[in-house]
Amino acid sequence: MQRSRERGMKMKNGRFWTSPHSWTILALFAVSTILHYRESLGILGWINTDVGLSRHVVERIIFLLLVLYGSLVFGLRVGLAITLASLIAMMPRAVVLSPHRPDAVLELVVIIIASIALCFYNDRIQKYHAALEKAQAKLQADDRQFKHYAQRLKSLSIVSDVLSRSLNSKEVIAKTIDMIPKLIQLETVLVYTLDDKSNEL
Repeated sequence: MQRSRERGMKMKNGRFWTSPHSWTILALFAVSTILHYRESLGILGWINTDVGLSRHVVERIIFLLLVLYGSLVFGLRVGLAITLASLIAMMPRAVVLSPHRPDAVLELVVIIIASIALCFYNDRIQKYHAALEKAQAKLQADDRQFKHYAQRLKSLSIVSDVLSRSLNSKEVIAKTIDMIPKLIQLETVLVYTLDDKSNEL
């Protein structure tokens, strides 16, 4: 819950751009986009990211990982924003430049659907954890209150027991004064008695 609050505060206060996570995401996004278009740009031709998969799947997976990273760190909105940016970045390659357009478009659609699903899944998990933390905090507060009331009840029970054992008021007062500070953690106990003749305490 604390993490979610901090994340919300960052977004509300406009501190998104001061976070090292945002700059990491932007740098990785730029690198992924360059790798995705390296053939068209005529650069980094020596880098082979196919690793036995169809063309540019690795770059699409990197975009998916960026969505996962962004949604984990900043929440649903940023995750969806990265998904949209990834779609915009990958679409020209899939629709215009790819010699295997149907496969490229299908892979793009799968990656975007998976990205959206990941964003909502992460959001749901974070809300679940926030609710769980809130329930645990409430349970701890209730437990402290219960212990406090149990202590008070125990104190009343002991004082009541002392009162029922003796009819001598001085003895009862002396025992009560001795017991109350220990039971409810007081430093000082003052007992006032009413003088019947002067009608004063």
